[in-house]
Amino acid sequence: MINLNSTTPAAPVGAKNVSWQTDASGNVSASVAGGATRGTYVHTTTSLANNAVETSTIPISLSFMILKVVVSGYARVRLYSTAAAAAADVSRAFSTPPAAGTQHEVIMDMQLDSTYGSTSFVMSPVAIGANMESVPSTSISINTTNITGSTGTITVTLTAVPLE
Repeated sequence: MINLNSTTPAAPVGAKNVSWQTDASGNVSASVAGGATRGTYVHTTTSLANNAVETSTIPISLSFMILKVVVSGYARVRLYSTAAAAAADVSRAFSTPPAAGTQHEVIMDMQLDSTYGSTSFVMSPVAIGANMESVPSTSISINTTNITGSTGTITVTLTAVPLE
């Protein structure tokens, strides 16, 4: 509780359904109804040769939690905080983790292939990420690698909860 001498403050930026209460002493409390709702976010690549990588963006949110990843065919999917990080990481093999102790900006690196035997993965724990460009946007950098064994498009469907 904070005492604002009965002055009701403005709602925080981005807050929805904020309800303010002031007691007899002037202490103000707030409650928030509702919250973020999960949604699906889709990106389809151009036609990619086997083992080719496409660097692009997928519109999600300024910050988010990834709950599930589904691909239309075997693929590797990577999300990044910035476009520069996506470009710098394009040639890193899946078997090589990002350098420990570095600011690599890899939010998520998933390979859904015949070894795993599925084109769907429920995240546990969830991947939490954010756009950290100098001017943040809802466009999140994504690298998608076709590992189907033939040329074609890959559709990536992310189930996510936007945080802001």
